[in-house]
Amino acid sequence: MSTNNQTDAKSRTTRPWVVLSAVVALLVCSSVVQGSDVSDYDVAGDILFSGPISRSKHASVVLQPQAASSFKSPSLEHQAPSPPSPITLFKLDQARHKGDFSYSHAWLRTHLGTKGPYPHENRPVGRLSDVPEGYELVQLHLLNRHGTRYPSTMKSKAFKTLAEKLRKASSVRGFEWLKDWSAGARYPVERGDLLAARGDSDLYQIGRRFRNRYATFLNKYPYDANAFNFKASAKARCTQSGNAFSSGFFEGRYSYDPDTNHHSPSKRPLVQPVSMSTLPSGLDKEIAVKYACPRWQEQVDGRPELTLRQKTLFEPTFLPQLAAQITRALKAGVNVTTSDISNIYQLCGFEISIYNEDQTWCRLLRPSVLNPSLKKVDDREHFLNLEILDDLDDFYTHGPGVPFNRHLGCVFATTLLDSIKMVLEDKTGGLQKRDDDEDPELPHHGVFKFGHSETIMFVSSFLGLYHQQGIPLTANMTAEQFARREFRASTFAPFASNMVFEVFQPKKRAAGLKRRVDAPSGGSADAESKALVRMLVNEKPFQVPGCAAMFCDWPTFKAVLETAGAGKNCDFDRCCANGSGGCGASKPLGDVPATCLPPVPIV
Repeated sequence: MSTNNQTDAKSRTTRPWVVLSAVVALLVCSSVVQGSDVSDYDVAGDILFSGPISRSKHASVVLQPQAASSFKSPSLEHQAPSPPSPITLFKLDQARHKGDFSYSHAWLRTHLGTKGPYPHENRPVGRLSDVPEGYELVQLHLLNRHGTRYPSTMKSKAFKTLAEKLRKASSVRGFEWLKDWSAGARYPVERGDLLAARGDSDLYQIGRRFRNRYATFLNKYPYDANAFNFKASAKARCTQSGNAFSSGFFEGRYSYDPDTNHHSPSKRPLVQPVSMSTLPSGLDKEIAVKYACPRWQEQVDGRPELTLRQKTLFEPTFLPQLAAQITRALKAGVNVTTSDISNIYQLCGFEISIYNEDQTWCRLLRPSVLNPSLKKVDDREHFLNLEILDDLDDFYTHGPGVPFNRHLGCVFATTLLDSIKMVLEDKTGGLQKRDDDEDPELPHHGVFKFGHSETIMFVSSFLGLYHQQGIPLTANMTAEQFARREFRASTFAPFASNMVFEVFQPKKRAAGLKRRVDAPSGGSADAESKALVRMLVNEKPFQVPGCAAMFCDWPTFKAVLETAGAGKNCDFDRCCANGSGGCGASKPLGDVPATCLPPVPIV
């Protein structure tokens, strides 16, 4: 039999099992039991999406909701998922990267979840060169997570306790560093959650790349506090990140002054100062949005049986074995627990992101380096499993695993639509400032917002970016399914991760140029219908689900966001109030009715 025939025969043999695994994953996610104590509306009810996948005009994926029913799939409580076979995950990861990625510093940086560093090394540089012919950039939106930060005060204390526990292992070759390693020096409790120097650099570097990329845009629209809108979460790390970005973005540029020849100041600041606004925690419905939604706090974040269930089921498949391997490898009478592993993995992320160091805590997750009997175990599997473990948490806590989470992106999407509409209508000349203490309602050419990893996740969930296939992330997925999962926080939500929306419109006809009688007027309506919007994720183009191309025509982009729940369908206050019966923004991309789904008991 030829090689091709053998391959075809093998595919025909294995394909049913792959399909069966996907079906089981879907059924398990939608399993229900009776008797849970739920209110009139329970956000857990929004988790049921096991119906057929269909497509509509403005949405690439439409999830048909399953009504609350008595159907019960076999409970995962009695079906402990089997761990992926050794090496399989890493081989599949190689295939995903289309390269032979051995264990290396570069490989490790891309598998640390939300504690991973921003990939500055392979971001686009140079001028914006792929603008559609005849178009110009008229508006730029940025949503940026804060840069690399220090661990929280609570985590810093936990890291100190862990270091003291493992201190006796400093006699083991390769771990001498444990003797003098000081959590207090590297992660001071008093700097908990504050931006690290690396975090300042993250946003400054991104700002400088934006300065070069959008130089033509900045030449046309120099800084003006009425034309550029900077907002940040009230957390210090976010406002500081915004200032670091603006330092790079406006480096060497100053606000427009039409009369500098007559009274130019003798001294100017080294960087352009910008106006940065914040809202107190609990009032911010765009950036630090989770604190403004009591229903999310109570019914999502406050219910670990909902958000952490899949993570809890996945832990036994590898964590006890890994803890035992590390305990044996250290040979120091230290009992490494599964809780220790979680802290070691987070420390590994902070060590790399802040200090670019992979030979301390990251090394502890490579027990085969010390124990010859473990040479057949590929240590890269440990990092891949730990990465999946964190994704299983974020997928349900902040991601599409609990579709209620997408409601928390509707205010951001609504202000995005309103801002784009204003700049396309171009009513600048007809607007007047109302009072001395009130800003005029002018269209902004630049809108820059600085928040958190969950801000990125909520907006991504609203747009359906990492759930387009409609397959939930569950503990019992096969290695192949894990390798092909859409939701990977390491790739879209590391420190300093960002989302950009570029707005283009046809270039305006030069003043005084005569036009034919039958030529389009180039007015507001024409500018709107021909405008284009492109989204970037971490500075690289990403096609919006529901759009036919990277450059999405404005009417389609607007329809996609409105269908998802932006605009008049976004009733954030009603949606987030405990005890209310429904929320107008509960509609995902597609044809699901814009009402809250009925309560469904969970396992």
